[in-house]
Amino acid sequence: MEPNTLLDTRISLLIDARQADKSFWNGLNQYLLKTKQDTEFFCLVKDIYTDKSITDWSVKNKIQQVVFDKNKTLFQNMREVAAAVSGSSILLLFNTLLPVANLVQTLQINKKQIATNKLTIGSQNNSIKSSVGKASFAVKIFNTLTRLFTPINVRDANSGVVFGKTQTLLPLLNHQLISTNDYQQFLYLLNAYEIPVNELPLTSEKRVPVKLLKAFSQIFELRINYFIKDALWQIKKEPVNLSDGNSPVYRLAYFTCFLLALFFMPLLSQDFGSTWDEKAHNDYSQLSYNYFTSFGADSAALAESTNSADFIRQAYRYYGEQLNTIAAFVYNWAGTGVYETRHLINSFYGLLGLIFTSLIAFELAGWRAATLALLFMFFNPGWLGHSMNNPTDIPFATGFAFAGYFMIKVIRTLPRPKFAHVFWLAVGIGIGIASRVGAFLIVAYFGLFLGVNWLNKFKEKQKDIGKLILPYAKLLIIVTIIGYILGILLWPYGISNPFKHPFEAFSKASSNAFYTNNVELFEGKRMYMLTTAPWYYVFKFLGIGNPVYLLLGLLLSVILIKPLKAKVGLGNIAMLLFMVFFPILYAEYSNLNYYNGWRHYLFILPFALPLAAVSYDYLLSRRKYIAIGSALILAVLFAKPTYWIIKNHPNEYVYFNELTGGLKGAYGYYETDYYSNSCREAAEWIARKHPNDSLIIGINNETTTAAYWAHQINPRLNFVWTRESEEQKQSWDYLILTTRTFSKNELLNGSFPPKGTVYTVEADGVPLAAVIKREDWNMPRGYNSLLKQDFDSAYYYFRKATAYAPKDEETWRMLGFSLINRSSWDSAEMAIRKSIEIYPENFSAYSNLGLVYFNRKEFKKATQAFDSSTTYKENMVESWYYSALSYLNLNDYNNAIKQLEMAVKHNASIPEVYYYLAKSYDATGNTQKAADNYQLALSINPNFVQAWGDLAAVFTKLGKQDFANQCLEKYHALGGK
Repeated sequence: MEPNTLLDTRISLLIDARQADKSFWNGLNQYLLKTKQDTEFFCLVKDIYTDKSITDWSVKNKIQQVVFDKNKTLFQNMREVAAAVSGSSILLLFNTLLPVANLVQTLQINKKQIATNKLTIGSQNNSIKSSVGKASFAVKIFNTLTRLFTPINVRDANSGVVFGKTQTLLPLLNHQLISTNDYQQFLYLLNAYEIPVNELPLTSEKRVPVKLLKAFSQIFELRINYFIKDALWQIKKEPVNLSDGNSPVYRLAYFTCFLLALFFMPLLSQDFGSTWDEKAHNDYSQLSYNYFTSFGADSAALAESTNSADFIRQAYRYYGEQLNTIAAFVYNWAGTGVYETRHLINSFYGLLGLIFTSLIAFELAGWRAATLALLFMFFNPGWLGHSMNNPTDIPFATGFAFAGYFMIKVIRTLPRPKFAHVFWLAVGIGIGIASRVGAFLIVAYFGLFLGVNWLNKFKEKQKDIGKLILPYAKLLIIVTIIGYILGILLWPYGISNPFKHPFEAFSKASSNAFYTNNVELFEGKRMYMLTTAPWYYVFKFLGIGNPVYLLLGLLLSVILIKPLKAKVGLGNIAMLLFMVFFPILYAEYSNLNYYNGWRHYLFILPFALPLAAVSYDYLLSRRKYIAIGSALILAVLFAKPTYWIIKNHPNEYVYFNELTGGLKGAYGYYETDYYSNSCREAAEWIARKHPNDSLIIGINNETTTAAYWAHQINPRLNFVWTRESEEQKQSWDYLILTTRTFSKNELLNGSFPPKGTVYTVEADGVPLAAVIKREDWNMPRGYNSLLKQDFDSAYYYFRKATAYAPKDEETWRMLGFSLINRSSWDSAEMAIRKSIEIYPENFSAYSNLGLVYFNRKEFKKATQAFDSSTTYKENMVESWYYSALSYLNLNDYNNAIKQLEMAVKHNASIPEVYYYLAKSYDATGNTQKAADNYQLALSINPNFVQAWGDLAAVFTKLGKQDFANQCLEKYHALGGK
């Protein structure tokens, strides 16, 4: 620090004296009478103070009063006054509450601590120990809230005292700080323009009072001043330089885009339908609400599932469910619509993720990059679509965006990060954990990056590097604990046992415990996602499900790594690239399963988008022809998905890019409306068509996806779920079908939309859902005949159904099934093969084909057919069972055991499965396992006569004759011979 001689020359005091009272002027007069310091005063006043003691000093040019111009900002007025300043240093006072004499005396006493190359601001916090000067609770709260909710990071945000070189301060008055109207705005702009400051303790025992309300209002006021007023001032003052990525034009553009997103996202959320899993989320949120409002007395939210009907709902106890719980509180207390409220809150989470993603780009490259990132995020079809009705993946991704931004700020300021940044990093972790426990990954990221930062300092041979280990570890522990606590606050299962349940949930999440039996269309094939999804599933969906400009921008971040290294920093690029690719690679390494496109990986967008934005920002800052060319290419690439979003609202998330020919090219090859959003439009169409009728509406999705919205128009409509392979079974008047249960062949050969379709929900000319009006009743009649075991009538009705709808695989499959029951094996095979021709991945038809071969005693062919059935859908218990029986007829007991074990995996309540498993083990010499499985069969069906007889024989082999005799007694009692 260079020697300070500022206080040995004249000091010019610029004072905002609009609120000055008589005591201030008297104090000024007394100071001038006694001081030996060469000082001059310039006071901005409402009205000229005419007391003779002051006017005399005015004559001597010691005090100048200037009437404040209300049409100008405070610093505009100051600037004009400062033109007459003759001192080498300036003491700037934003109020008249602190005695001038004390302030100047403090400066004199501490002049060695005053940096000549920085502004010095006064701080009254912890500077004196007398009870008079002690900070009040209100002052502490004001300063804490200011540090937490604004970028201001000083101990005292209210003193209003500034000191510095005239040559340093005057240019700031003329340029960066020109829009300042109060001390907090001044501090905010100092931080925004990265103007260095030094804090100096003040010895005055008189404190500047605070208004707690302002601590909250300034959260918004300071940002409005910076993004609008200050930006407009800067634009007005200086020529616009578009090559400067931090030009105030981009700052204003960013804020404008933010305001538009703030307006449109909640508004657009009300257009979206419910997703297939949203009812279960909402049902569980009610249990969560009951848990908290009863202070834990109602513990249904913690219970294990009791049956398959509540399995998915109760599985959500392992999720944080923060958004869902908040929504339940809101609509229960406010009386608002359930799903309307959920979608509104969902959109705010999406907006929050958008903001912090763009702020990551700002942190790296400025406001132009931030604006690009914001636009990229808002017009990303996946993000925008899921922001409206995805209550898990969006909050989870938002937690990553939130934490990622503050993680960068913390890492950049090590080893002494700001408390506010550390706190908000923990909040981001909490948001993530409160949605899905996998957000522990953020903690792992932070620990890794702390370690890399320390190793880098070690490599640079910085002094006392060993002393940083404990502070770094302490920082990681603090962030983890705060984030963990915040993450479980609204999580019933987590908070009920905070030292066990969250870790249990993490273990289950890591072992696919929550996986559902999804069969989906991928690359033109219907796949059972648990076992047949290829390793590149997520990579491919990310590649075809995101706009090309994002993919190109991500590629550019690697290609341009050398120049970006100088602009952004190699560490930041590496950090973001790691957070983009590591989760996908780790998921593949860990054999985690995939389904529903790339929605479970939305959390990598907050790191991919800033990389793309920074890459384009770099190109836009290059020579004119490069900048213009890059802008034109980006505009063209950006325009298409943007237009697509506008045109196809509210089905944004079914977007596919040009690499697969858009949605039209993807149709038939990939799942489109996998989340059931289109069901709302279809249901509302029926309700408007029949506003007063009582009708039965079938649907191949969760019924609430349609019923909730249709009932607001016509509550008399009765929605019933139609099983995937039994869509024609119910006696519905209308049927709503989405494409998620159809094969490539059906979608491309005219089977969908099916015959009888009267309305389709479309995106980009591609059908997402069809409304079918019942014109032919032969299918439900055929099913009813089967139920009555009237197989001749069933055959009659199903044959007529094939004539009505020859492209419907179900009609042919059920015709074949009726022929099986008539023992017409060859005709049954022909009908079933027709069904498979229409739908090649027809697991149900292959199961029926296996039955044909089984009954014809062609057991080898039967095993092949059953194998095809279980390949296309693993939980086909019937196929595993009959496949095992086929192997038993082939005396292949080992394969029979494998088939039966798979049957048990998917349904552990069928006694016959255990019975034949026992027989297979007995045949292979594993007598004890045979005994165990016979007993399992009997525990389910105690009247299983043959099992008692066979168990007696096994006990005899094991030398347990007493048990064998008991089994024989039971066998004979039940009629065994």
